[in-house]
Amino acid sequence: MSNLALIYYGSKDYKNAKRYYTQAIKAARNSDDISHREEAKVSSDLGGCYFKEDNLPAAEKWFRAAIAFDPALVEAHYNLVNLLLKEDRREEARQELTVAAQLAPSTRYGLFEGRLRGKQNWDEWNPTWVKVLVAVVLAGLVIVPVVRWVINRK
Repeated sequence: MSNLALIYYGSKDYKNAKRYYTQAIKAARNSDDISHREEAKVSSDLGGCYFKEDNLPAAEKWFRAAIAFDPALVEAHYNLVNLLLKEDRREEARQELTVAAQLAPSTRYGLFEGRLRGKQNWDEWNPTWVKVLVAVVLAGLVIVPVVRWVINRK
C-alpha cells in the first residue's frame, strides 16, 4: 500500500496518498509487520502530504511521530525544520536543527543554517518601499517604449 501511496504522492494526489499511507500503517501494525524505522518513514511521508496541502499542524504531528519512531531519520528532521521556518518559528527551528545534527547528522541542514542567520522572511527582507520601487521601474520599462512608439508613429 505504501508503494501505491508513493505513486499518488508523485502525481500530487495527496488525498489518496494520505489514504494509502494511513492504510499501510494500520495494516502493518495489525500484523506486527512494520519496524519502527519503516513506520517512521511512512509517517514522515504522510506528514509531507499534509505539508503539501498546507495543513501544517497535522504535518508537524506526523513529522514528530516519525522522529519518535526513528530519531536518526534525516528526512523527518529536515521536514520539521522546514515547517518551523515556514511558520516563522525560528527559535524552535534552531533548537530542532541542533537536535537533528546530533541524532541524524546530514549536510542537508546547511540550507537551514543560512536561512536562520539571514533575513529570510520575505516581508522583512523586502519592505514595501522596495516593492513600490520595483513596480515603478517595471511600469516605466513598459510605458516608456509604448509612448515612444506612439510618438514616432505620428
